[in-house]
Amino acid sequence: MSLRNIRWLFAAALFVALTVQSCGEGVVEIENVSYEPRISIEGFLVPGKPVSGIRLFRNFKLNQDLRQQTPLLDPLKTTATITDEGSGVVYPLSYHTPANLLNIGDYYYEYTGNDLTIEYGGSYTLDVRTEIDNTPVQARSTTTVPLSGFKIAGVNYDSLRYRQQINGELVNFVLDIDRSPGTTYYLASIQSLTDDYEKFVSFSPFGKMSREEFEKDKERFTYNTFWIQNTPEDAGRSIMNLFWFEFHFYSRYRVIVYAADKNYREFMQTYSRVQEIDGNFHEARFNIEGQGIGVFGSVIADTVYLTVTE
Repeated sequence: MSLRNIRWLFAAALFVALTVQSCGEGVVEIENVSYEPRISIEGFLVPGKPVSGIRLFRNFKLNQDLRQQTPLLDPLKTTATITDEGSGVVYPLSYHTPANLLNIGDYYYEYTGNDLTIEYGGSYTLDVRTEIDNTPVQARSTTTVPLSGFKIAGVNYDSLRYRQQINGELVNFVLDIDRSPGTTYYLASIQSLTDDYEKFVSFSPFGKMSREEFEKDKERFTYNTFWIQNTPEDAGRSIMNLFWFEFHFYSRYRVIVYAADKNYREFMQTYSRVQEIDGNFHEARFNIEGQGIGVFGSVIADTVYLTVTE
């Protein structure tokens, strides 16, 4: 399950929420006055899947030289657990160190036993305790996994020419999804499986660009996300229109749709709307108790493959 583009949104939200303060008429002042050590959390549970990829980092003061710092928590001073709220059993998480020590995204916590099963509708609590700047900090968050029922029920076309018209009308890919009862937020991750300059759609909304310009922003073209929200809470069927501005290559695409829990939904709904009308800023909604920021949530995922041709 790829959450790569979600991590981009996550990083942007943390920057705005923690490093930007302003007052009156939208004047932005970036200061260290309100700095407090925080645990940065990025973790998602998936029913039937092992607990893995729980990423825990730390924040910094704005004037710190990050070349001399590490965003990683000290594993010798860090404990992380998952509690199954249904049974009360506490499961200790282990620290995973990647083979490539320079790959920051592959440092994470996981449960290596085989006696923890993430259930549909189950509630699970992540508890993290560590030390940052010689200060003890703790963060705790509970997620309730969406109920079963979600899936991609079908798609109108497996393949389309870019901006294809049928009978004079522009057509889009349309997904039919079966909803999870109680879940009203569904996010789609669209990834091009080809990212060659020669396959880039030159008359896309970004217009024609040089190879140098393309290489600079290639990942922005390769990964895209969008969502639908406020769907009916009961089981039933909804549609997701995949518009052409989400497709930038003549390529095969992997589209993953996530039925998201409350934590994930509220984070995604607020990360880009952290400025009030008077110019003041507030944090995105993290649903984390203690000294924590980020998101600990749960999702159900389903995948479909599509093709865009010339």
